[in-house]
Amino acid sequence: MSSPTYRYFLAITRSEGGLSLGQFPVDLDLDLAAEWGRFTALRCWSNPELAAGAELRIRPVWHATLGQPYVEGLRITVRAKGLPTITVDLPRSFFKSNAMRIGDTLVTQKKLPPGELFTYAVLARPEANDRSLQSPDPFEVEEMPVPSNLAPGSLNDELERSVAFGEVGPGLLPVFLPQRVMDEVLALTERAGKVEVGAVLLGRIHQDAASKQLFLKVTAQIPTRHTISESSRLGITPETWAAAQANLDLRQTDEQMIGWFHSHPARHWCAKECAPEAKARCPFATPFFSSADCQLHRVAFSQAHCIALLITDTFSGPKATMYGWDRAQIVQRGFHITQPDAARALPVPAAASIIGSNIHETSCNNS
Repeated sequence: MSSPTYRYFLAITRSEGGLSLGQFPVDLDLDLAAEWGRFTALRCWSNPELAAGAELRIRPVWHATLGQPYVEGLRITVRAKGLPTITVDLPRSFFKSNAMRIGDTLVTQKKLPPGELFTYAVLARPEANDRSLQSPDPFEVEEMPVPSNLAPGSLNDELERSVAFGEVGPGLLPVFLPQRVMDEVLALTERAGKVEVGAVLLGRIHQDAASKQLFLKVTAQIPTRHTISESSRLGITPETWAAAQANLDLRQTDEQMIGWFHSHPARHWCAKECAPEAKARCPFATPFFSSADCQLHRVAFSQAHCIALLITDTFSGPKATMYGWDRAQIVQRGFHITQPDAARALPVPAAASIIGSNIHETSCNNS
């Protein structure tokens, strides 16, 4: 976003003893907030062009008891002539990733012991050169990428030929993934063995003809090429994206890159043989979307409809988790598997996972 109205700060406090560690400026990625606001408008208005060109304003929501300058969240307002105004609130957790990065810096500077918890408060102060000082109702206008084509479809038909996988939360964009694609990424994971493997997910956004509700259909996966595959890292290179785009162009369809898949070879991260009871409580059995995964998703798949599929290869078998955007934050989410085949076993849907951490850096001490 250009010319932010407010400058945001995080006040960091140690949980043990309540010692203040200072106030730190944060450079918010307000493009993520803008994208979520415009996508919410798209779902409400069913008009991609108006959603893309709408007026947008992002302002702090002041703390109910502490008041200004303390912030509870952000409020996004989207307007277009002749259409109802859209208002979306982002919670204070929108700032969590910034707080985690500041915490890592404080640990590196030895101002915070590794592993110690801390709390943070969000503050906002107006910029001295803010245009809001010149107008009582200023808007920041930014063109954001939104889907230009909404394919026709029937949400009821998709639901009737699919099964829910994981917790499909209300309000999120429905996602449908064919069992064929699930089988393919499971096979990629198995063949990759002890290294990570990835793929680009292709698909389309559809609009139900009756209800006008939007939903996302995955149509295919393209295994990534020219990657750096290691045990706990999948390096994506410029050649990776070029190869994926070339493959997509050869398909000559109206598909889009709507997400990505990668694997975690968790059962290979143990350096020694563990007893069966130790394997059952192995920390690597919990799926996690690492900080590096989050960064890749923010950079390459920042559109509000984009998803990420993770297969975690554990001692008890593969576990599948999906991640997507909710109020401009990466969350774990459920989805639907279309054309399920009862003869083929599905991976275990993980009830919960960790987002933004790197537990593969943990040592296996279960002996």
